[in-house]
Amino acid sequence: MDQVSWGAEWWAANGRPIVDAYASHDMGAVLAAISRAPSTYLQYIKAVYERSPEHVIIETFLIVFILYISFVKKSKLPKQAADRLTPAEIQSLVDEWQPEPIVAPISDATIAAATYNLGIVEDTPGTHMKLRGIASPVLNLGTMDFLGMANRDEIKTTARNALTKYGCGSCGPRGFYGTIDTHEILEKDIAHFIGTTDSITFSDIEATASSVLPAFAKRGDLIIVDDGVNDSIRTGVNLARCTTLYYKHNDMADLERVLKSVRDADKKAGRRSDCQRRYIVTEGLFRNYGDILPLPQVVALARAYYFRLFVDESFSFGVLGATGKGVTEHFNLPIDSIDIICGSLCTSLAGVGGFSTGSQHVVDYQRINSAGYVFSASAPPYTSAVCSEAIRLLKNEPSLVAQLKANAQAAHAALRASSLLTVLSDPESPVLHATTANAPLTQAQAAAIVQACLAKGVAVVAGDHKPTPLKTAAFSTIRLTVNAQHSAEHIATACRVVVDAIAAHAPAASTAATTNDGLRRRK
Repeated sequence: MDQVSWGAEWWAANGRPIVDAYASHDMGAVLAAISRAPSTYLQYIKAVYERSPEHVIIETFLIVFILYISFVKKSKLPKQAADRLTPAEIQSLVDEWQPEPIVAPISDATIAAATYNLGIVEDTPGTHMKLRGIASPVLNLGTMDFLGMANRDEIKTTARNALTKYGCGSCGPRGFYGTIDTHEILEKDIAHFIGTTDSITFSDIEATASSVLPAFAKRGDLIIVDDGVNDSIRTGVNLARCTTLYYKHNDMADLERVLKSVRDADKKAGRRSDCQRRYIVTEGLFRNYGDILPLPQVVALARAYYFRLFVDESFSFGVLGATGKGVTEHFNLPIDSIDIICGSLCTSLAGVGGFSTGSQHVVDYQRINSAGYVFSASAPPYTSAVCSEAIRLLKNEPSLVAQLKANAQAAHAALRASSLLTVLSDPESPVLHATTANAPLTQAQAAAIVQACLAKGVAVVAGDHKPTPLKTAAFSTIRLTVNAQHSAEHIATACRVVVDAIAAHAPAASTAATTNDGLRRRK
């Protein structure tokens, strides 16, 4: 029986008589039609069953199901209500409940291992600093105020004047009344000093690279990253969610190998080399190693393989080059050799936050696409005023950069003179990483060396190098940072103390067969 004939038959036998009775407005006819309905429906069912038994079975099941959900299920609701807990029972359960910890409890040993490298500073760090729990000031080779700006009277006066004029905070993101004139002045000062069209500042250095990279690199793009970059860049690469490849730290042969593999894949797939946005991501001066990017080689490879170049100059700005303009000045290359530059205001300028600089298009694009600029409260106005004053001092006193370079070379030579040590850093880098020549330092050994140096009045830092995509083993180094205010005596004393401490806590000779994977000694 098809659906149309079944519907017509059902209507004629059951529906139509009742409708006609209601239409007649005769109550007797209505009652009669209703009383005949059961017998009429039974006759209809018998007739249909003879022709299509399965149809009757399905219809009967549906009718029973409708009656069940309409009446039987509703009748159970009062019983469910009777099972509800009383307020007293609820309160008892709440009182007895004990939440499970979100993470496992941390032992005292774990806390000590995580914080062994920390000291509480009780005054403004300069060549020396006062640490809580240590009676006398210690020689400071731990902070990164490369040019000694933090203790300059001009900087302190600028900070006081700006605090008096603007107060402490800006109280809003840059796009929502958080832009103060000192922010725009600083951006112009940075661009004018470096030689770019414009710049943009961020209130947090850790949010700078992690905002700049995802602003330009998206899902479907390609990034090739130096395996030795700092954590802020790694965060930016992860947030970009694009295809990521790594090359061995500062190894140009391996970078070219990776670039060739990408081009070979393009040829195999029949696509152009400029079919997507592609970036080489690296640092001008590496925080984790202290060596310098071979910029001319990287620029040549980037242009040959149609890649844009992103360089983090957080530790090369104010350090490299005759006037501190960074890695481009160091190699005497034009500033537009690098497509996207970012850097820190916390190191050479003794301020807070970071910056990105480049063409007008690069900067304007970030003002609406960089999360750290759009959503974060802007930097306190006085810190921007301080950075502008630091740039003015840097312009007027290029001898600061020359003195910093001389101090870095002196520290490098003093450490290199010991046959016990491997120095990973470039001779012109104020960030020096040293380890033992025969085997990598463990975290425990590095911690012991730091404490031994503190006991002798020298503050250094243990550099803990986490596993990377191309280097699975963690290792530690001793990191020293010199500044332009250190004297020759300061540097000689600090290096002597560090060498003695490493000699006292060096790995045993039996571990000499272990190699420092990926660590290259600087001559």
